[in-house]
Amino acid sequence: MTEQVGGADTARYDEVLADPRYQRLLKRRGRFTWALSIGGGVTSLGIPVGIGIILFAILLTGLYVRRANKEYDLLVDALRRGDEA
Repeated sequence: MTEQVGGADTARYDEVLADPRYQRLLKRRGRFTWALSIGGGVTSLGIPVGIGIILFAILLTGLYVRRANKEYDLLVDALRRGDEA
């Protein structure tokens, strides 16, 4: 917070509040905030998106492990034995 020096800061504050650009900013920010909220603002959109990302990462890990067990481990074993794969 800034210290008020006379009425200069108060005048500037009132000027910014009355500026139509500031009013547009408030409206746009408010609409965006409401668009990202679910259930009246109780749970933000970030919670389900975050859970989705975690589940997607688990799925990708499972796919990699499955492929590694089926293909890559066989190639590594063949290299250890000196066989051609």
